[in-house]
Amino acid sequence: MASKDELTPMMRHYLSVKEQHPDCIVFYRLGDFYEMFFDDARLVSRELELTLTGRSCGLPERAPMCGVPFHAADTYISRLTSRGYKVAICEQVEDPKDAKGMVRRDVVRIVTPGTTMDDAVLSRRISNYTSMVYVLGYEVGIASADVSTGELIATVFSDDPCFSALAGELKRLAPIEILLSPEAANIPTIVAFIKNSLSASITMLEPYEVERRRTQVLLFTHFLEASDKLDKNYMTTTAIGALMQYLIDTQKSPLYHIADGTLYQAAQFLELDETAIRNLELLENITEKKKHGSLLWVLDRTKTNGGGRALKKWLTRPLLNPVAITRRQSAIAALIESPMKLDEIRENLAQIRDIERIMTKFVLGSGNARDFNSLKASFAVIPALKSSISDTSSSYLSELNEQMDDLITLHDRIAATIADEVPMSIKEGGIIRDGFDEQVDRFRYIQKNSGDLLAQIEGRERARTGIKNLRVTYNKVFGYFIEVTKSYLDKVPADYIRKQTLTGCERFITEELKKVEDEVYTATEKLAMYEYKLFMALVDDLMEKLVDIQKTALAIDALDALASLAIVALKNNYVCPTVDNSTVISIQDGRHPVVEKFLEG
Repeated sequence: MASKDELTPMMRHYLSVKEQHPDCIVFYRLGDFYEMFFDDARLVSRELELTLTGRSCGLPERAPMCGVPFHAADTYISRLTSRGYKVAICEQVEDPKDAKGMVRRDVVRIVTPGTTMDDAVLSRRISNYTSMVYVLGYEVGIASADVSTGELIATVFSDDPCFSALAGELKRLAPIEILLSPEAANIPTIVAFIKNSLSASITMLEPYEVERRRTQVLLFTHFLEASDKLDKNYMTTTAIGALMQYLIDTQKSPLYHIADGTLYQAAQFLELDETAIRNLELLENITEKKKHGSLLWVLDRTKTNGGGRALKKWLTRPLLNPVAITRRQSAIAALIESPMKLDEIRENLAQIRDIERIMTKFVLGSGNARDFNSLKASFAVIPALKSSISDTSSSYLSELNEQMDDLITLHDRIAATIADEVPMSIKEGGIIRDGFDEQVDRFRYIQKNSGDLLAQIEGRERARTGIKNLRVTYNKVFGYFIEVTKSYLDKVPADYIRKQTLTGCERFITEELKKVEDEVYTATEKLAMYEYKLFMALVDDLMEKLVDIQKTALAIDALDALASLAIVALKNNYVCPTVDNSTVISIQDGRHPVVEKFLEG
């Protein structure tokens, strides 16, 4: 390529952005389109079957270019990330009307396979993990985060030379994106397993990105109160710190919704390696690789996406502690003992939207008014859910009840603020409920009734001046004005300002008419701006309750998973086993749950 000095200013800026993000496809905002140039354009044109065009760039030959409409960009970005690509979104960061020269642009987010928030791509009942693998000798630290829900988990263990334990853990987690420390990236066994057995993209981290001091600083600055709990082992500290720094860097956000994490040990759960999960057909059948015909297919009657994700985790991480197992069994038994209450719980659960993922959209700045209405519908049934499990013999259900905030105040705030039928955009108006704010109502009245406003002014001015044929009218050249015929000019008040003289009449303007004219001209723009301001104030209220909402969502997930197991046990006449620390397995008149379902009828 020729010298950058020959390029246009816009193309020089594009190339500087590309140099800063060489591993990304740069979506560069130009007006109503995101454009790609040079190699990115060729790649996207090929991958998405888009037309390759060209743009003058200051060089003798036009720069290869292809683009997508900005309002449809999510679909194209999702198609690219699902194929393992990363996309850097370079957005206009100032209003073109305020720009002096070229509009300022900057990368506002990097979308990776593990950080997409597109509902069409995210599996509703499967966690979308990004996992960090840190290896030191045969010690392995793994940290996994689901940006879409705010979940963070981490563990450390010693492995064998083949890293079979790591393979099993990754198979259970099924991350969509994996970060490898330099040592992990240099172990062929690990890289080969990921490429051959997982549908995950790989990012190789640089040595400085897993440097101990760097990761510990992140751990203590980001997690604050939870840092003492998470700082238990050098391996997990490094894995968590490196993972979070990567996510913060790509999302260009502090990711406040990932404020806590869970450290777990393999000894807490029954060890199920990749082969066992596959051959036991826990999650999918062995022939078609589909949920139908698996144990999950039999047991999953959850009503919520979060409940479905929780149940899947329970199946791949069976508890080992008899006390913990009995606690879960007792909760299921309490639900079975009250079939009517169980039905009521499940009916209310069916009204719950994906609270965790909706909250993440607000944290990342992509939540809209429809998301608020989804939260409103979810929050509306929480008091009923709490009531259903408030009087129970199960300590687990009691704990879930305590963990749930009824969120009544926030529900009422949303209901009072947001209209029932709202557009996708939050910057074009139409999202605030009529009657909530006087200023909004005033702008809407002006929008819809500008003719009535002018008629009212005309009536008042006729009465004030005694000029019977006075008219308030409008044209494109002079805007709004008062028209008075020559025969009545002697009655024109002193506060009338002459605007135009015609053969048979004079045209005037008043301060009141100028104010109304300004309001009519700017009502739509001011309304949209004011509605957005009210919307963001509601977002601030929502963020103040972020921790309470997350705790409530997790409790609902667990309740849904328990209710699912309860209804399946009730309908299939399952018997609760006695679990203890003995080595005896005694099953009498046992039935295979999956085979039984296939043989029904």
